[in-house]
Amino acid sequence: MTERAEFDFKVKEYVSGQPWIAAVWLSGADIFGGTLGFDLAPGIALDEAKEIAAYMRKRIRGLALTKYG
Repeated sequence: MTERAEFDFKVKEYVSGQPWIAAVWLSGADIFGGTLGFDLAPGIALDEAKEIAAYMRKRIRGLALTKYG
């Protein structure tokens, strides 16, 4: 069965200062029951991470998860 949900993408930072992007659940099924994160390439600055998150927000409508078994 496939479940779908709408997410926003927010920039977060590890203790080390390295930014990462969190998919923040907005509506629909809570398909992950936790946090889905995207680790960015080493050296990505916070401003660039914000641009990537903005790009994702404009182009990704939601996420789907299909569970097998």
